Amino acid sequence: MTEYELLYLTVERRNEMINLIQWWGAISIGVIVSSHFIDRKINLFVIILIVVFYILFSLFAIRMVFAFFEQLLMAFADLAMYAESVESVSQQTQAMIVILTNGRLSESFVYLAVVMCGLTIATCSYPIWRYWECRKCSAINAQNTISLDRIQH
Repeated sequence: MTEYELLYLTVERRNEMINLIQWWGAISIGVIVSSHFIDRKINLFVIILIVVFYILFSLFAIRMVFAFFEQLLMAFADLAMYAESVESVSQQTQAMIVILTNGRLSESFVYLAVVMCGLTIATCSYPIWRYWECRKCSAINAQNTISLDRIQH
C-alpha cells in the first residue's frame, strides 16, 4: 500500500468509529431524556425491557468501537512499518507515528472504555431510579389522600 492509502485507511477507520460513538451516544441521551418523563402509568416490565435492550445494544456498540479501535491501531502500525521502509514520509505520517509511539492511542482507548462503560451503567440506572421515584411519589400521594379523607370525615 502507498502512504496515501494507509493514511486514508487510518482516517476512514477513525471516522467510522466516531460515527458509531455518536450514534450510540445519541441513543443513550434519548434513553435518559425519555426516562426523565416517565410517569406513574409506566410499569416495571417496560422499564426492564428498555434496560435489557439498551444493554444489548450497548454491548454491540462497544464491541464494534473496540474492533474499529483495533483496526485503527493496526493501520497506525502499518503506517509505521511503511515509514521504516522508505526514505521520507509526509509530516502527517511522522505525526501519526509519534502518536503511536508515545502511547496516546492506548490512553485514548482506556478513556473511551471508561466513558462508554460509565455511560452505559448510568443510562441503565436512570430509568430504574426514575421508576422507583415515581412509585415512591405515588405512594406518598396516596397516603396523603387517605389522610385528607380521614380528616374531612
